[in-house]
Amino acid sequence: MTDFIRIGEYQLRNLLHNRVKFLFLDLSVESTVPEFARELLIGSRKVSASDVMECVRQSGSAFDAPIVLICENGAKSVAAAQELARNSFINVFVVDGGIQALEF
Repeated sequence: MTDFIRIGEYQLRNLLHNRVKFLFLDLSVESTVPEFARELLIGSRKVSASDVMECVRQSGSAFDAPIVLICENGAKSVAAAQELARNSFINVFVVDGGIQALEF
């Protein structure tokens, strides 16, 4: 059993296109984001992996509010999602494979 849900590019684009309200956190290092991916990240909050919990708390997000995490390859997002789950957040989503998996 996982404490978060993995989503792909299609699901992420649907969330963005339908303007679903969620906290979108970008854990990637700015210099590693390809130009073609920057448009998809508009509206995300840039945060370091070590500051995810603090960012979520400062946002005032409820424990059941949707939170979407993305990073370069998914590894930092998975670790952050596990930390959020340990702290009782229940609607945490990780973009599977991160920015590298996006097909554009």
